[in-house]
Amino acid sequence: MSGIGFGNITVEQTISEVVFNLFFKILFFLFIIYADKRLHWFDEVKCDDVTAFNDKRKK
Repeated sequence: MSGIGFGNITVEQTISEVVFNLFFKILFFLFIIYADKRLHWFDEVKCDDVTAFNDKRKK
């Protein structure tokens, strides 16, 4: 209900909580980069280029 305007929205975070959250966001970002390089999650697949994509995934 606070988001609609019926109450006050307050957030109290300490520096350690901000650093903790930032650390895990960076860790998650690094995992996504690792998974992309290792598993080729974000590689483009062209309709006529499926063989090359499958060959790269076998490595």
